[in-house]
Amino acid sequence: MSEKENNTGTTKTEDNSGTGTEAKTLTAFEIADGINKKKEELLDREEALTARKENLAARESVGGETQAGQSSNTKVEESDHDYRVRVQKEMAAGKTEFGN
Repeated sequence: MSEKENNTGTTKTEDNSGTGTEAKTLTAFEIADGINKKKEELLDREEALTARKENLAARESVGGETQAGQSSNTKVEESDHDYRVRVQKEMAAGKTEFGN
């Protein structure tokens, strides 16, 4: 025998012995109990996900790990000499407007 629950609050019981199907009406308590069990399962899954997120955040903050694809935004300041050399190269190649 197998039972299938539908949204109307009734369960169809299928008897494989060939006698057919019979409808059984669920009580309000049985419906509420089924809904409560589903909510508890969802809550357990959500708690597990929250614990995983907290664990990941803790490891990243303590371990100093960065996420993939991120680069550090450290800018290296160019010295006067390096700036002059870069500008002279650009002027020789015709890339800048200075002196042309």
